Amino acid sequence: MNVTIEWLGHSCFRLTGGDSSIILDPYADDMIPGLAPLRAAGDAVFCSHDHDDHGFIGNVTLSGRAPALQVERLVVPHDDCGGAQRGLNRIHIFTLDGARIAHFGDIGVMPDATQLDRLRGLDAAFIPVGGHDTIDAATADTLARAIEPRVVIPMHYRTEGFGFGVIGTLDAFTSLRGDVQYGENNCLTLTDDTPAQTFVPAYCGGDACELPV
Repeated sequence: MNVTIEWLGHSCFRLTGGDSSIILDPYADDMIPGLAPLRAAGDAVFCSHDHDDHGFIGNVTLSGRAPALQVERLVVPHDDCGGAQRGLNRIHIFTLDGARIAHFGDIGVMPDATQLDRLRGLDAAFIPVGGHDTIDAATADTLARAIEPRVVIPMHYRTEGFGFGVIGTLDAFTSLRGDVQYGENNCLTLTDDTPAQTFVPAYCGGDACELPV
């Protein structure tokens, strides 16, 4: 297992394992306050839903190669009223170079018991923590404790420098965790020896977050 996780801001990530790379939940220019324009490249792009802060594939350049991975999908509401307010959201579970990684998108409620069973045994989980549009920090912590991924990476929050003003802060979540590690950059390399932790990558910033293949 050797998978590089790169956080590109908000809920957007790039996963690279072996000769494959994928982009998750890319956002549109000028969509997220404080974030630079996104320019990313990969073999495939996956979106949890089609809102412009998660499903703007126009900022992703595809290589034309087919990535070597397996994908599972779970459908959950984007809100706490069965999807009536914001629609539905896909949780993607990727198996890439031996690692099992889930991106929760804009999940709005706790998964049901059957879905929780399918979400156990993860090497990493990207979970929204900001509330308002998603589950909040307390529910995110409850979810993480229910499925016990080896690495938890929070997303979809605000800080003093970036993020939607209506959503909650990062520290509302990290204050609930006793194993927080802060990255010096936006990357984490996931290997067989990576210890259990809540990992907070740094935002890469710059004029544009460009990640060529």
